[in-house]
Amino acid sequence: MPHLEQDPKFIFVSSTGLTKASHESLPTLFKPLYSWLLQIPHADKLGLERILHYAAGKPWADPEPEPEIMNGGVGGGVEWKSRPGLPAAGSLKNWIVVRPALLTDGKCEADKADKKDKPYKIVEGDGYKGYIVSRADIAHFIVEEAILHWDQWKGKILAVGY
Repeated sequence: MPHLEQDPKFIFVSSTGLTKASHESLPTLFKPLYSWLLQIPHADKLGLERILHYAAGKPWADPEPEPEIMNGGVGGGVEWKSRPGLPAAGSLKNWIVVRPALLTDGKCEADKADKKDKPYKIVEGDGYKGYIVSRADIAHFIVEEAILHWDQWKGKILAVGY
């Protein structure tokens, strides 16, 4: 990451069910899907969250992601904590992690809803038990909630779904 004079805002889109705690909170029917079918696509997202925890100075309670993910592919590369451009431990302050439930191509239900009552739920941390959410509603959350109400969500990991 380039050194910037201002503190930029980052929104990281990850997934529910990555960490042990968030996997345990998944609906029972979805646990095999996340453990088996989504294991490989989720490996990169787990790496993203591991690096974010480091850069944000948050403790990491899960096993380390695979070295192939963290160190630049099969056969190694540079140990991830010594990569040029990686923010120093604890230096990243202006971030949000959005963990959508299983994504669908459905319509944006939030555009139809009353402004006070969003069709999606937002849960901080790992206790979310939702099934799905449309990509359009995740975009709605990012644009209409996360960006517009930054101070409310800054520094939080948020599960979003129906």
